[in-house]
Amino acid sequence: MFRELLPRLSPISHPTLRGHYRVPLYIDDEVYVLWVGDQYSRTFYSNELPRIVRAKIAMILASPIKNLFTMEEINASNVYIYHNTQYPELDEVGWRVTDKLLCLVLPDKTIVSLQGELLTSKDEI
Repeated sequence: MFRELLPRLSPISHPTLRGHYRVPLYIDDEVYVLWVGDQYSRTFYSNELPRIVRAKIAMILASPIKNLFTMEEINASNVYIYHNTQYPELDEVGWRVTDKLLCLVLPDKTIVSLQGELLTSKDEI
């Protein structure tokens, strides 16, 4: 089922946080697939994840679960990924969509860095 999602995912802009994006993240055991561009993903092992990504994942996974979608619902419409159905406090961090799929809120400079672009020392990720 996960393979069906690949061609349809990408980061989308955050509705209220300027310069931030809602970014899908799929977790399968110790492998993390993070979409950093339009139909472009990067795969990481847990020890390779940037600190900001690890911190957001930890906050999301530590939050209680309110409502999770099934993979069938996500396959029917991937729009569910980008809407926080958990808690309003997670709007600036990210939320859990399914048991293996999260949506992280990341600044655009972090996404550019994850795409492989070189940033100057003045840029903060």
